Amino acid sequence: MPKKPSHFINTQSPLLITTEKSFQNIDIFEEVEGAELFHDTDGVPWARVPVNGHLENHSLKSSVFKLLVTKNLREWLGEMPSPKIVKDAILELEGVARFDRPERPVAMRIAEHSGEIYIDLGDADWQAAKVTPEGWSIVSDLPVRFRRNKKMRQLPIPTKDGKVSDLFKVINVENREHQILILAWLVAALRPTGPYPLCVMYGQQGSAKTMTQTFLRRLIDPSSDSSVSSPRDERDLIIEAKHSHILAFDNLSHVSNNLSDALCRMATGAGFATRALYTDDEQMTFSGSRPVIFNGIEHIADRGDLLDRMILLRLPKIKTRVTEASLRGDFAKIEAGVFGALLNAVSCALRNVAKVQFEELPRMADFAEWAVAGAPELGFTQNEFVEAYEANRKELRMIALESSCATEVVEWFNRGLPSSGRGYKVGNVDEIQNGQRVRWVGTYKELMFAVKSRPYSAPASGFPSTPKALQTEMARCEPNLIEAGIRLNHLKREPGTGRRLIELIRIDRFAAPVQEASNREKARQEFLAKHPEHKGKNNKELNRLVQAEVHGHSHD
Repeated sequence: MPKKPSHFINTQSPLLITTEKSFQNIDIFEEVEGAELFHDTDGVPWARVPVNGHLENHSLKSSVFKLLVTKNLREWLGEMPSPKIVKDAILELEGVARFDRPERPVAMRIAEHSGEIYIDLGDADWQAAKVTPEGWSIVSDLPVRFRRNKKMRQLPIPTKDGKVSDLFKVINVENREHQILILAWLVAALRPTGPYPLCVMYGQQGSAKTMTQTFLRRLIDPSSDSSVSSPRDERDLIIEAKHSHILAFDNLSHVSNNLSDALCRMATGAGFATRALYTDDEQMTFSGSRPVIFNGIEHIADRGDLLDRMILLRLPKIKTRVTEASLRGDFAKIEAGVFGALLNAVSCALRNVAKVQFEELPRMADFAEWAVAGAPELGFTQNEFVEAYEANRKELRMIALESSCATEVVEWFNRGLPSSGRGYKVGNVDEIQNGQRVRWVGTYKELMFAVKSRPYSAPASGFPSTPKALQTEMARCEPNLIEAGIRLNHLKREPGTGRRLIELIRIDRFAAPVQEASNREKARQEFLAKHPEHKGKNNKELNRLVQAEVHGHSHD
């Protein structure tokens, strides 16, 4: 009689297979403690199998599971099984797992169970870091199911002797506010669910953007491809999300409108679906959110809805160069300690998150609450985080405004000079006091002609040529108009004509930002007088260079 295999799958009932040979009704499976069949939330069949003294999770459609079936059939039969026997055995198991066994969530890298967080270390023994409000430990008996893929790499075994501040000895982030935001983003990325803000780094060549991004990812979700090129479409984004906890993209030069919308949904959580290749009706789906990090020479994102979900970090040029090998060696020395310190922060956040209070909840409130809850272990206070986050968001709001056609409207409104209209009506009300416009009422069409016929300069070539296009842009930038001291109100239809009216009104408490906005053109002209080599660049790039000079950064 052939020898039975020493281990395999617990199907909870004998499964009989009839072979092509003389073996009849051979029971190739036996009950083993901890092993089971199940299916995930997408209906994909899985098996939890004992391998070399520990339990692993494998999709029944994977090549690894096929090898395990082949190995155990060979032990049972005493010879190599035919492909048909292997195929039939797996097919039978798939039916049992899909229709007769329970549904269980299968997580990528990080999972939650009963208020505890589990982080797959990616090691050969399938261990995980278990984080509770009381602390953290390394465990192998897991109540959650993790999945792995070929590009996943091992996290360091965390130690308790590190500090989060050690990280800034090896990454090129000197600004204290940016350090706070990076630590907040890292501890948020160790949550199993979002929303997660997008972490975007930019800077000139030689600012170590790629290396900094690589090190940040290695602390959460190391991968064989630490960064990939920009996804071509939503399908690429879904594939990356199904195979990684962190989505990292290197050296982006452009974010299309479609990709911008997809990244917004990925940050805050949404459902994605696309047709699977080589099928007519099968879909590839992803539901949830993922931490996203990317870098580029410029702050390439300019749509307000995407900027509203970001933290933006400008990296300075490196002062003293070192070799990449030396830098990787320095990071390897502190990696385990920093990871352990981040786990301390996650434990602290679990203890404190229910007690966090804000006078007014900021955008991405879940992220802010979690960051403040873990702050005692991250080396900053709630006030320091709020100030750093709000300063960053203010910069992003101004970028959104300056990157849209709404900046032309702001400039026209703040100049306080009447428009000719070139034969067209330019509004019902145009109140100007002491050289400043304080209120304007009219239609989007009249606003378009008012800006186009302003007396000092024509708007940029990209300014909308239809009222509908202008309405869309203004709606997208409405929150950022407030930052510039202007409120957009939609009024009732005009009696008698039925025209839909809008109102632009100055907000007194924003007098200083308004004055600053009105002087932006003067600042650009003064900059070009000092640096004529930058003539020909668009206003967005000139504004960035002016800001860099004000803060003492190089603009080469």
